Amino acid sequence: MADDGSNFLSGLSFFGDTQSVGPSGGFRMSTSEMETLLSKAEGTRKLIQEQIVKAQALVMCEPPGKDVSSVGFANTANNSGRYYIGHLQIQFNRYGALIDKLNTALGRTTATDQANADAAKDAGKEGKY
Repeated sequence: MADDGSNFLSGLSFFGDTQSVGPSGGFRMSTSEMETLLSKAEGTRKLIQEQIVKAQALVMCEPPGKDVSSVGFANTANNSGRYYIGHLQIQFNRYGALIDKLNTALGRTTATDQANADAAKDAGKEGKY
């Protein structure tokens, strides 16, 4: 099974200034560093989600004719689009995992993040490769 990005950073945690690093290790940073990283990660994940939606057109190539070359080209183009959408979905999942970890370290809930991830998965169903 291909890596879907959902286990990104599993086993690692983020710790704030006053927290002790756990036995499995992790990243220690100040609250302001976490806030900055979280903001950048959320912005990047939003950009990736927009790219997933826009990339749907890449899997809708119709051959101009029914000849072997045209059909083969269209199939290759559609497969390439599906691969690209799959790659974007992996990136989206990885940023989601990072955002979840940062929110947990900052003591925040992530229900909104899960809803956004589910919406992106629905948008990227054509992205299976």
